[in-house]
Amino acid sequence: MLHDVDTVVRSMLAEALPAGTAVRFDPPDPAWRAGGEAVGALLYRVVEDLAARAAAWSDVRDGNGRVTARVPVSRRYQLTYLLTAWAADVEREHALLGMALAGLGVGTSVPEQHLHGGLHDVALAVASPEFAPAPLDLWSALGIPPRASIELVLTAPVPMPVVTELAPAPAQVDLGIAGSRPPDPEPVRSVPPPRGRITESPA
Repeated sequence: MLHDVDTVVRSMLAEALPAGTAVRFDPPDPAWRAGGEAVGALLYRVVEDLAARAAAWSDVRDGNGRVTARVPVSRRYQLTYLLTAWAADVEREHALLGMALAGLGVGTSVPEQHLHGGLHDVALAVASPEFAPAPLDLWSALGIPPRASIELVLTAPVPMPVVTELAPAPAQVDLGIAGSRPPDPEPVRSVPPPRGRITESPA
């Protein structure tokens, strides 16, 4: 799934950037400037979108209503890319980032023409305050000082395999009462006969 999302990012950036601009997914390196203009898209965070997780497995039924397969709980993952631009000067780098921002910020989902492989329903967020920014120690880990960058977050589903090998239905259902002793009947309560009523005879 990750390589499919990389292809989506490359396709969208290629459409937004000038022809000949390289799109690279390896860690950014100032040496890229020597090879011409480039935009780096470093995938540095992958987390599950827990709010989007389905509650349970879903059943696949045939025309008779019989369960023929089950689909596991679907899961969606947020993939965060750090976009950086590399050119002859800072102004040109900012121009490239501006083009990327304009091209990627067209909506909240990836347009159909950019989807690749089995991807579908891919959410898109660019420079959104909803997501945490890149940690400062990321720059030191990359060995470069902090610079202008854009956070690109794509939320994509992971295709889950359909389970078709189901356990056969039981031939009979044992409720666990065979051979058990029936409950004793409630005892019959003896009711005393009513007492005779005493009536006064007329005088």
